[in-house]
Parts: sequence; C-alpha cells; structure tokens
Amino acid sequence: KKEFWDTLYNSKELWDAPLTDTGKMQCGLLKERIIEEGVDVDLVVVSPLTRTLQTAQLSFGGTHPKTPFLAQELCRERIAKYTSEGRSDLAPLKRDWPHVDFSLVKDETDQMFAVKEEDAAVRARAMKFLEWVMTREEQRIAVVSHSVFLQQLYMCFTDTLPEEFYKEKQDFAGMRTAMLCYPEE
Repeated sequence: KKEFWDTLYNSKELWDAPLTDTGKMQCGLLKERIIEEGVDVDLVVVSPLTRTLQTAQLSFGGTHPKTPFLAQELCRERIAKYTSEGRSDLAPLKRDWPHVDFSLVKDETDQMFAVKEEDAAVRARAMKFLEWVMTREEQRIAVVSHSVFLQQLYMCFTDTLPEEFYKEKQDFAGMRTAMLCYPEE
C-alpha cells in the first residue's frame, strides 16, 4: 500500500479517480439501506468528483429518480497531495452526468486543486458549505461527499454531535443522519 501511494499519488492515472469495484458494491449496500430505511430526500447535493457522482447515482439514482442532483464544490474532498482529489474538466462531467445540475461549478478546469488545504481550511470551507445548505428551501437534503471533508465538518460540532460522528472517518458509501436547526435568537 505504501509503495502504491509513494509511486502513484501524483499520477495522472488517479486524477479524479472513479469508484473501484468494491466501491460500487458498497454503493449497492447503501442503496439497499436507503430503501430499507425509507430515506426520502428533496435534493441530493454531490461533490463534483467522479467517485461521488457515481456514489450519488448508484445509491440515490434508482431510488429517487425525480429528485434533483446538484453539484457543489464546497463539499469536495480536502485538497492535499493526491491527484485523486482533483476534479475533471466541467464539459466531460456535464456530458457524462446530464441529470446533475453543475451550475454552481464555475470553472471549466479545476482551480481549487492548486491550493492545498490543512484541516482548519477544510473546516472553514465546511462551514461555508453548511451556511449554503441552510439557505436552501429543501428540507431533506442528502449530501454525497468525502470522508475527510465530512470528518472536518463534524469536528465543528463536537459539543452537540455524538462522538462517533467526528472521532472516525466516515465509512466509504456510509450514511449518517443529522438534523440541522437554526439556533434560537
């Protein structure tokens, strides 16, 4: 594993890496859970990276065919050194994912990848994302994102969330439910 990351972490082969066969299987299990639990959503917000677009489609696409999908760069993975954290150009994404609204993805090429992020920067971006979510009119929003991003988001709420939310990374193709409420003034 170390050799793999040492030799390929900066490889063009891994740029915006798709799901592996294991990842696709995990999405199938998530889809089953969504059906079993009767999860109902008004909107699916998804990171514009290929593996999250695949996760959203494989998990929610068949169960929520009329639910809008909206790509949002604020919820993409932390940008460190791995090329898998880079985003494909916008035109091919729009072509390959015609049911996803990419109107919030402003740049054709990935401008975010040039600026590497520490955890504090990811938490700040996560809070901007959460502020954006709170402006949405939809009440039940599924967020399909990445483990490090979600962990940093949860770290902003250690005083109110159960410890399992922020102590460990989100499972691959995992699901956690949280209710967001405006604080009383």
